[in-house]
Amino acid sequence: MTDHLPYQIGFLRQVETPCRDVQPYRNSLGPKQAFDVRNEPADGEVLPRRECLRLLASAHVGRIVYSRQALPAVEPVDFFLDGETVVIRVNEASRLAKAIERAVVAFEADEYDAAAGTGWSVTIVGESFDVAKPNEVARLSGLVREHWAQDGKDHLVRISTASVTGHRICPPL
Repeated sequence: MTDHLPYQIGFLRQVETPCRDVQPYRNSLGPKQAFDVRNEPADGEVLPRRECLRLLASAHVGRIVYSRQALPAVEPVDFFLDGETVVIRVNEASRLAKAIERAVVAFEADEYDAAAGTGWSVTIVGESFDVAKPNEVARLSGLVREHWAQDGKDHLVRISTASVTGHRICPPL
């Protein structure tokens, strides 16, 4: 990690040029950065970005990973993919909403078939930000799944896909 970064993220390693699945990331705190956050599964197939996004679009529940009072926190959330960004609905008064405001977060979704021994996992890392433009809120609200609670205090949060990694779990031969 270089000293000029305005924040420290211990699990991210800065690289000179973007890797195949790592896109340059422009954060609100500093210059364009590229991070190598690829995970290397012990067994299975590393998935390209396009396949990761296709699998992510097929999932309904994911996990947002963020920092709450300087400790890691994970919460399950309903989500959908809008282009290449993840959109979640959060209660604007919740600890989650306050903790992820303009923060770098991780988001993970997966599927596993225990009987077949197969599955996949996709992780993204990116900045989260509130969806504020009225026309965008209206458009995205029309895409929200009906089972999401809507109590009038919820708002939409978009998570950029600065880094997308994934792997497919294969049964042993």
